[in-house]
Amino acid sequence: MADSTVVIPPDIDAALAERATIWASLDQASANLKKIEELGGQIEGGKEGVQPAEALTLGKLPPTEVAAVLAELETELANIKQAEADIEKHKKEISSHKMTRTILIVLSILLLLGMILVIASSVLGH
Repeated sequence: MADSTVVIPPDIDAALAERATIWASLDQASANLKKIEELGGQIEGGKEGVQPAEALTLGKLPPTEVAAVLAELETELANIKQAEADIEKHKKEISSHKMTRTILIVLSILLLLGMILVIASSVLGH
């Protein structure tokens, strides 16, 4: 048997390649959208009456917009986590300062009582 090959015209080949690219882009956008939905619960939702955001990309195509939103969402979540870590750090510092203040107040009261006892014993002793 002879080896038979099918020759695909260049215009059909280009259309098939473009179609494959579009489907790959759609698959990526769908995956990104699913990830956005998963991450979206971690950030408070928008309020009623808020105007839609401006396009984030030059092409304004849905797949690139979804990818840009995902990147911004991940950045915002990282900022929130960093802010939460900073808040916890400051809470611990405040707690430490309160403890130090309490210890200093107690020591000052004890020192004052000691001085009063020394003065009272020297006045009463004479």
